[in-house]
Amino acid sequence: MTHTIRNNLAEARQMNEISDMESESIAETVFDNLEIFQGLNSREIRQLLRASEPVSFGAGETLFDEGDPADAMYLVESGELEVRTSSGVDDDVVLAQLGAGSVVGEMSILEGDTKRSASVIALCDVQAFRLTRDAFQKLRVVRNRAAYRLILNLAEILADRRRKSDARLNEVFSDPASHIDEFEAQVHDLLARMHKV
Repeated sequence: MTHTIRNNLAEARQMNEISDMESESIAETVFDNLEIFQGLNSREIRQLLRASEPVSFGAGETLFDEGDPADAMYLVESGELEVRTSSGVDDDVVLAQLGAGSVVGEMSILEGDTKRSASVIALCDVQAFRLTRDAFQKLRVVRNRAAYRLILNLAEILADRRRKSDARLNEVFSDPASHIDEFEAQVHDLLARMHKV
């Protein structure tokens, strides 16, 4: 059902048949289950969406490039994105493919003077909301509760990622022999890419 809502929203937006309020209400339905919005009520999600700007990208367009200033996060309403990073040799490495309900660049609203660690490209038409660090800071200055809940959620998400990374490192280093085949395959892949250059 949510997929149908997203498709209908994208079509209605293209034909300018819905108001900003209707668009916001539908977007709220798409985003209310995001981990980053856990514990936020409907009013708080709407406040964050109002602080954001709706943006559209066509297939092949870049949301941002690796190394660009990190100045905004994107809440993907519909469409698909690909996250890529430079391999340093020839081809880019695809890190992830993300769909509707995804968030990219979330760290940019917290950290100043940082650079993007990867590039994000639209694989098809994408509708999203762009929340800039400046807009988010304005919410923080007025002590907006939604902004602080979002910060707490980001802290929990980052702590969870750190725990998972630490667990994976401990797993690899506690028994390196069991991971040698995987490591060898990665080295062969890297060498093959280097020979293409």
